[in-house]
Amino acid sequence: MPGTFTFRSEILLRIRRRRESAARQRFSCTANDVQAIGGRIDKLRQAYRMHNQALRQMLQDGADAMNMRLYEQCLTELQKSIENESRRLGTARKALSHCRVKLIEAIRQRKGL
Repeated sequence: MPGTFTFRSEILLRIRRRRESAARQRFSCTANDVQAIGGRIDKLRQAYRMHNQALRQMLQDGADAMNMRLYEQCLTELQKSIENESRRLGTARKALSHCRVKLIEAIRQRKGL
């Protein structure tokens, strides 16, 4: 009888290690997503600043209205993209938090055996 108990606990330990490994992998993928989205937001903000600076320079130089209108449209689109990516970042951070909780639970379950 004691041999059967040991065998069952080993199976349970393997199952819990697999769950922990899967939770670690999901957490890692989600963390990479958060980092990638943050990088895209930084690039979009940098592009926004550059276009805004170019538009201001055009205003000072007295550029034609058509070029200025194009830059304003570009700035509007960049702003919308930044807002969309910021929403995606918030969602990804919530998912990361959820994955962190699941990973901690999996670690506790494995260590509890």
